[in-house]
Amino acid sequence: MRKLVALAGTTILAASVLTGCAAGAGTSATADCTPAHSDLKTVNAGVLTASTSVFPPFSQVEGTKMTGVEGEILDKIAAMECLTVSTQLLDTASRISAAQTGRVDLAAGNVYCTAEREKVVTLAGPVYNDQIAIVSRTGAGSFAELEGKKVGTFSGSLWNEEFKKIYGGNLSEYPDPTAMYNDLAAGRIDGAADSLGSGTYVNKERGNTWTVKSPQADERVASSTQPGQVCFPMSKQNETLATAVKEDLEKLRSDGEIAEILTKHGLDPAAAEVGQMRLIG
Repeated sequence: MRKLVALAGTTILAASVLTGCAAGAGTSATADCTPAHSDLKTVNAGVLTASTSVFPPFSQVEGTKMTGVEGEILDKIAAMECLTVSTQLLDTASRISAAQTGRVDLAAGNVYCTAEREKVVTLAGPVYNDQIAIVSRTGAGSFAELEGKKVGTFSGSLWNEEFKKIYGGNLSEYPDPTAMYNDLAAGRIDGAADSLGSGTYVNKERGNTWTVKSPQADERVASSTQPGQVCFPMSKQNETLATAVKEDLEKLRSDGEIAEILTKHGLDPAAAEVGQMRLIG
């Protein structure tokens, strides 16, 4: 069973312990730590506060610590800036709103870089590329194969509006991935859309019950013709911090550390090579 926690509420998790020059949970950075960027302002002094949804293998929560691909990347960014990490667990929509209004420093959890989001937040990244996948009971490898069948997606997914045009009344939109996969397991839907990494993770956790395929390119679904890119949404009122995070990401990329993290979590290290930002939509 996929280990997702309930996304309702605003549970605040304690600061995670980082390596390097960053301090332990609940304390400020050590006096001999020199940040990669000076004069950074964060919501809470000495802390990089991130909102997230649980979205394995990209963002997970273990005890009081955010883990997964993005958890490890944020640990490294925080260590570079002599900060600790604090995580707020929010639902899909609220995590971006929290970043937009400055209640947190950034949002995490497989958030795509889109033109619509760029209107209200600064998008730090791209962090990595992410492919759409079809998870099905039928072995479907294209969106056309699912026409006439029951299809699932979940709130906040990039392709939802496109799917409504393709599948109409056969489309079910769920509040979170857990509900969607529960219905797939129960046979109430025939297929579902997710990111390739997440779909592969869930299928493994559930005993490889389904097939997970990267779909054939379909002009009706933009994510199938060009992989989505993941960003960290940040407040437009704190461009200094956003610039620092962008530059830290590029340092981690050039050092090969993002590719190493992706590999560690069973993902393609080539996804670290993002190129220029491509805003979807």
